[in-house]
Amino acid sequence: MSDIRCQLDLSQSKIPLTVGEKFYLLCEGLWPEVKPESYELRLDEQDQYKLKLLRIDFESKEKAKLTFTSYQTGQHQIKAIQLVSAENSIVLGDVQFEVATVIQPSEAPPEPYGPIGPFSLHLPLWVWLVAGTLFLALTGYIGLRIRRKWQKKKLVEDMLSHESAQSPYFHYHHILRQVLRKHIVLAHPNQKVAIQEANAILTELEKAYRLYLGKTLLIPTIQWSDATILKEIKSDHHHLFEDLDEELKSLFAEYDRAKKSDQNLFSKDVIQLIELSRKTVDHIHEKMKERAKKEDSL
Repeated sequence: MSDIRCQLDLSQSKIPLTVGEKFYLLCEGLWPEVKPESYELRLDEQDQYKLKLLRIDFESKEKAKLTFTSYQTGQHQIKAIQLVSAENSIVLGDVQFEVATVIQPSEAPPEPYGPIGPFSLHLPLWVWLVAGTLFLALTGYIGLRIRRKWQKKKLVEDMLSHESAQSPYFHYHHILRQVLRKHIVLAHPNQKVAIQEANAILTELEKAYRLYLGKTLLIPTIQWSDATILKEIKSDHHHLFEDLDEELKSLFAEYDRAKKSDQNLFSKDVIQLIELSRKTVDHIHEKMKERAKKEDSL
């Protein structure tokens, strides 16, 4: 077991942290020669949502920058953080930090407006009617936008509270492997798949894809429609949408077409959908890694 000295670095983060925000540990010591992605974070069960390891970047053989996030609000003090791999175990020591909710009081749905008036009717009545209609439309639109933003953050926070210990990317591939092992019919490409089993497979595959997309981009993909998800990606992740818009639209369309099909599916049809999903997830993963590197270099 190796001991590494670590120091919490909040210089790039707001204080207090919010749910899903990145923060860092700067660690020095003698690191074993093991690939960073082979390490897993070992925590007590009650701490598994308090701390999640996102990545490890080595500046040298003795210096590393560990990127973390947290999906549980409150004051946290975690004892003896430990990284493990197949051959090594590294103790990083204790860490203490605070995580605030992503829903701020200022973002709560607006209070109803009080009584308005009286007005002096020096202008024609139709002018006041038009002005009143425009005012109500504008305040309604603003209120709807604020409420939708508040609902989105609450749905994302609820989704992340049930986060797997694995990263969204590796959890997605874990689910794919489970589906392939569970449904033996997929091992025979030209075999027909019973309607009930086909529906079960499609449901599992689509849910895994939506969860990956939601946890990676912080969008409530389980509750939102395909069109709303694509609109949100185009608005908040335009760098991703520019390169993958057709691929994202195509995959949603393929899932929708497969679920509505009244014809029998063959195993090869399902395998083709699995490969299309895997390809899209891999592309998103690479794009997000590239963007993370650019942000870290700024």
